[in-house]
Amino acid sequence: MQSKMLLFFTVGLFFLTISGVSQILDPVMMISDADSSQQDPQAAYNYQEDEFLVVWEDIRTGNLDIYGQFLNGDGSLKGNNFVICNAGGDQYFPHLDYDPFNNQYMVVFKDERNHIGEYFEIFGCLLSSTGKKIPVIHSEPDSSFRISFNSSGVKTNWPSVSFNHIDRRYLVVWSNQISSDVYPDIYGQLLQEDGNLLSRTGLAKAAVGVDNFPIAEISHIYEDVTDVTYNYLINEWFVVYAFMQVDTYETQIMGQRVNALGQLVQQNGTGGYGPINCSGVTDTGTSCGWPTVQANYEYKQTTLDKTAAGEKPVCESLVGWRTYKMETQTDIYGQRIAFYTDQQAVNLGWKTGPAAEGIYFAAYYSKDAVPDAGTRSGFAVANAAKDQNHFDIAYSSLDNEFMVGFGDGRNYDNWTDMDLYCQLLKINQDDILELVDLTHVAPAMSNENIPVSVNPDFFDGSHFYTGLAHGYWQNEFLLVNGHGTDSEDKSTCDIHGRRIAGLAEPPSPSDVVSKTIQNIETFDLQGNYPNPFNPSTAIVFSLSVQTQMAVHVYDLQGKMIAKLVEKSMPAGSHRVRWHGKDDRGVDAASGIYVCRMQSGAHMKSFKMMLIR
Repeated sequence: MQSKMLLFFTVGLFFLTISGVSQILDPVMMISDADSSQQDPQAAYNYQEDEFLVVWEDIRTGNLDIYGQFLNGDGSLKGNNFVICNAGGDQYFPHLDYDPFNNQYMVVFKDERNHIGEYFEIFGCLLSSTGKKIPVIHSEPDSSFRISFNSSGVKTNWPSVSFNHIDRRYLVVWSNQISSDVYPDIYGQLLQEDGNLLSRTGLAKAAVGVDNFPIAEISHIYEDVTDVTYNYLINEWFVVYAFMQVDTYETQIMGQRVNALGQLVQQNGTGGYGPINCSGVTDTGTSCGWPTVQANYEYKQTTLDKTAAGEKPVCESLVGWRTYKMETQTDIYGQRIAFYTDQQAVNLGWKTGPAAEGIYFAAYYSKDAVPDAGTRSGFAVANAAKDQNHFDIAYSSLDNEFMVGFGDGRNYDNWTDMDLYCQLLKINQDDILELVDLTHVAPAMSNENIPVSVNPDFFDGSHFYTGLAHGYWQNEFLLVNGHGTDSEDKSTCDIHGRRIAGLAEPPSPSDVVSKTIQNIETFDLQGNYPNPFNPSTAIVFSLSVQTQMAVHVYDLQGKMIAKLVEKSMPAGSHRVRWHGKDDRGVDAASGIYVCRMQSGAHMKSFKMMLIR
């Protein structure tokens, strides 16, 4: 009888499984400890390289510059700190996203090089997976380029960027204030995947400065501090921002849908300006601001069908914001915004028919998975005593969970002294959003958030921002923050990082528990990433022993397209790349293909989608 053979697993996944819980992982990572201060970090994950890129403001040269640092998926440093932009004047508030098709990062930031000490603009820099600057048509000598184009007297702030994985372009958003008008507005700019500017008219390359477009522009209203996320299933961006009535000082968090052409979309799915009030009017004595948003999507899925077993059935975005209770504290609240087809909206009575194809209705979605066209159901993410603020949100498609990381002042009297906390929000099988502890055994009350870094003699978070990203291959969140090096001197700060392990549950492709119990197969298939893909995808698997392997690609008619592997392979992890070509070197057409893997009597297959 053939002996049973243990499957091969990576150390990280094995650790997660034997622990059975999500944990704060050691060690603390020192990302930057220059002699001066570093602050406001942000992070993005590259699953093709299994690496993170962390960016931040850095004053080591006397001015605020934008620096970066790569980390491997296990949190270890990859190279050294490097300069992204050190042009004249200061550069602030970096934000970034990752393009898997070109294996590149887009970093955007506020820049004062042209109006030092006076006015600001939004600049960007395109980086390779090694940190090399990639010039674009409108690049300046340092390879960075202007995104906002303003005559003197205009201030810009709070840039954010998000990549569209279908049309392969970026949307950059920011707040825009004219000196003669104290009321800022929200503006946007489309960028091609190569960083060049796009016009909304025919999507031709824009001449310099011709197509910054308003997203929210109401006279005598403060529209400020913005964030953006991309909803893959409806091919739209969702932009959130703070909205304040100047006469009453009532503040609300608004969301505006923007389609792939940069056109505004209303709540009911029709075209035009139509913001969605995510927070509602605040109670007497409170206000809200500093919104953050994250879609329930990662570009690592093995299928487009979100209704498949183990996949999340509803496309949604989680909107978070800080609620200020005057003279008492700040808390973090959230609201789910879900998107339904036009036919579903008609069936639910939100609209009258007939339903239209390709139209989606944005509904408020409660923690208990109850949709409503007009009734909000905001909930507390963190409302312990004293202040919780300066937070970020990331999503894991492996475990259908959001992670929120934030600064927390419950242990201090001074609002500038804060520890680092997090909160896990798990989407269960009934689509209910649960606040859970990191063991996923007991529910977590909103004042029982999980401490990540509590240092009585230092401060973490403080008035500096945190950044979050999910690392797919390790199933770990990277939480980066400004760490105070002196409890008295708040002007000196390093960049630290902590890893938080995700919950090793379905639909993770590496269900170690069940596979260890079966303990009979020679290979473990993790799938292909990215999927959909263009121009290439990596097929990932591991072998428990040396064995003869065959990896073939077929079309849906059963015709073999490509023989990727036909040889003996050693035990361990393997990645085989298909470049979307048949065995003759001819590009395969857009469509769905089947990858079949076979070792002896064991065979597995899965679908891959090629998009040209």
